[in-house]
Amino acid sequence: MHRPVAEPGLARPAAAVALRARRRGLGQAAWIGAVAVGGAAIALAILVAPEAALALMGATFLGTVAIVYPDRLARVAIGFLAFLLVGYAMVGRGFAYLGVPPVFLGEVGLALGLAAAAGSGRIRRVLRSPIAWLLLAYMAWGAARTLPYVGVHGVDALRDAVLWGYGVFVLITAALLLRTGAWDRLVESYRTWLPWLVLYLPFAYAVTELFEDRLPRLPLSGVPFPDLKPGDVAVHLAGAGAFLLIGLWASRGRSGRRWLEWIMWGSWLVGFALVASYNRGGMVSVAAAFLLIATLRPSWRWLKIGIAGAVFMASVVALDVEFTISERREVSARQLASNVASVVGYQPAGEELLETVEWRKRWWGDIVDYTVRGPYFWTGKGYGLNLAVSDGYAHGQDAVLRSPHNGHLNVLARSGVPGLALWALLHVVFAASLLRAYLRARRTGEEGWAAVDLWILAVWTAFMVNATFDVFFEGPQGGIWFWCVMGVGLTALELQREGREPPRGSEPA
Repeated sequence: MHRPVAEPGLARPAAAVALRARRRGLGQAAWIGAVAVGGAAIALAILVAPEAALALMGATFLGTVAIVYPDRLARVAIGFLAFLLVGYAMVGRGFAYLGVPPVFLGEVGLALGLAAAAGSGRIRRVLRSPIAWLLLAYMAWGAARTLPYVGVHGVDALRDAVLWGYGVFVLITAALLLRTGAWDRLVESYRTWLPWLVLYLPFAYAVTELFEDRLPRLPLSGVPFPDLKPGDVAVHLAGAGAFLLIGLWASRGRSGRRWLEWIMWGSWLVGFALVASYNRGGMVSVAAAFLLIATLRPSWRWLKIGIAGAVFMASVVALDVEFTISERREVSARQLASNVASVVGYQPAGEELLETVEWRKRWWGDIVDYTVRGPYFWTGKGYGLNLAVSDGYAHGQDAVLRSPHNGHLNVLARSGVPGLALWALLHVVFAASLLRAYLRARRTGEEGWAAVDLWILAVWTAFMVNATFDVFFEGPQGGIWFWCVMGVGLTALELQREGREPPRGSEPA
C-alpha cells in the first residue's frame, strides 16, 4: 500500500505551528525559571543586604517591563531623559540632588534608560558604529581602573567613575531615538524650548548669585534650588546661540517670529555678559563654538548678533553699568575686558585673575609629571582617590575639591596615558566624523543634515572647552548632558549614512 502523502502547503504550516508552540513552551519555562531564580536571589538579598534587594527588585521590574512592553518603556524612558536634560539645564545642581542618597534622578534615568535600551532591539544597530566600540573600549579601561578601588574607597570610587560610566548614555540615547521616532521631533522640540531657555537662564543665574543665602535648600543635601554654575550656563547659551546662528530657529517653510529672535538675542547677550564676567572658561567655550560656526558657515545672521552686541556694549559703557554678582566678581565693561586679557596671559594692574591660572598650571604640570613622565604612566591613580589631597592641593580627606579643574587631565590622572589615549581617540573620531558628514552634506546640497551636523558639533565643542577649565563631566548636569549630545551625534551619523531624512524643520532658511 502507498502511504498518503501530505500536501506540502498543509504540512509546513502545521509543522510551523507545532514549532512555535514548542518554542513558546520553552520560553514560558525559561521565564518561570528566571522568575524563580530572581525571587530566590531577592529573598537572599533581603536577609543579607536590604539595599541590594531593593535594587534587584527594581532591576527585575524594569527587565520585565522591557520584555513585555518594550515600546511603552522606550517612550517613557526618552520622555524621562528629556525631563532630566531640561531640569539640569534650568535648575543645575539643585535638580541633580533631587532624590534620596545615593539614588538621585540621574541614577533613576540611567536604570530606566538601560532597561529600555536593552529591550529596544536597537543596540546591535548602534554598535555598528566604530564610535560605539571606541566608547566601550574607553569605558572598559575606566572600569579596570575603578574595580580594584571599590573595596578601598567605597562610594567615592563609584562617584568618580561617572567620568567614564555616564558614557553609557551615548548608547541609551541612540537606541531610544532609533526606537521611538523621537529623532524626527528633535529640532522642533528644541525650537519650542529655546525661547524659555534663553529668557530664563540670565534671570536664574543672577538669582543664584545674588540670593544664594536666601534660596530654598533641599532637605537632605542642603543644596540651593536652583543652583546654576556659570560654565553650565555658558554651554547652554552656546548651544542656543548656535541654533540661532545656523538658521534652525527660522527654518525653511516656517514663518519665523523675527521680533522674538531679536528679544532672544538681547536676553542671550545679558546672560553671556553675566557668565563672562565671572567665568573665563564659559566665555571661551561660547567663543569656540561661535568661531567654529563662523569658519564653517559664515552667514548674514552674524549681523544680528553684531548689532545687538554693539548696542549692548555701548549701553553698558555709556551708562557706566557696574554691579556685583558675587564677592569676587562684578559685571562691568572693565571686568569683561580684564577677563579677556587674562585668557591671553595679560594681567591688568590691580587684578588677581591670574592667580587661579597659575594654580591650575602647577597642578596640571604635576599630573603630567607623575603620569606621562612618572610612575603612573600605565595605570594612573585610579578612581576613588581624592586627587586634590593626594597631589597636595587640598587638606583632609573630606575636602570638597576632589579633581582638577580639567576633565581631560582628570582622565589622565585616574586612567593613565592609555586611558587618555582612548579618550582622545574617541573624541577625535567623533568630531572628524561629524565634520566629514557636514562637508559631504554641503557638497550634495543636503542643507538640513548640514545644519544638524554643525549644530551638534558646535555644542560638543562648547562642552569640551568648558571641561578644560572646570569640574564639569564629573557631575550629572554636565556629564549626562555631554554624553547625550554625543548620543544624538551618533544617531545623526548612522541615519545620514543610511540615507534617511534629517529631523523635521531642520533645513535652514
